[in-house]
Amino acid sequence: MLGFRLSIACIVVLGTGLGCNSEASKGGESGVPAPGTETPRTSSTTNAPTTSGQPAPPVAEKPSLRKPDTPEKETVGKEVVTASGLHYTDVKIGIGPYPRKGQTVVVNYRGTLTDGSEFDSSYGKEPYPFVLGAHEVIDGWDEGIATMRVGGKRKLIIPPKLAYGPGGRGEIPPDATLKFDVELVAIR
Repeated sequence: MLGFRLSIACIVVLGTGLGCNSEASKGGESGVPAPGTETPRTSSTTNAPTTSGQPAPPVAEKPSLRKPDTPEKETVGKEVVTASGLHYTDVKIGIGPYPRKGQTVVVNYRGTLTDGSEFDSSYGKEPYPFVLGAHEVIDGWDEGIATMRVGGKRKLIIPPKLAYGPGGRGEIPPDATLKFDVELVAIR
């Protein structure tokens, strides 16, 4: 009776992939499983027993429609603060694709200091292209634009550590928080 209970226990353990060392699980000296102690075939994806005795084919994962590093729910007008300290608010959610690191994105933008004075703008000029994630622009832009869809418009509030920091740049003073209105026009 003990050998039978051990065999059943080993079947349960084998079904979980943990293995079993007992001679009783090996079917005695011969290494052939005792009748009724064979390990049932299981699905490779769910580990559930199959009815045909053959492993079930893997289930294809459904492709996600959103980028993994984007908010669960894109909401117009709701301010989001990222772990890095970037603040952004979507003004319009685009309906195009999300950009990926290494792709060239094309944006229209207007940059201001916190007092409202404009220091740069692409409006009235050509939209500005750059390679996303290649450090061609300030870190706040790489992070803030990466989760937009083409056609989207967003307000970014970029802290100094994601902008020009203590050095400043041109008419941007040291340790300045920058505000941008950006529009993702295209991905090339």
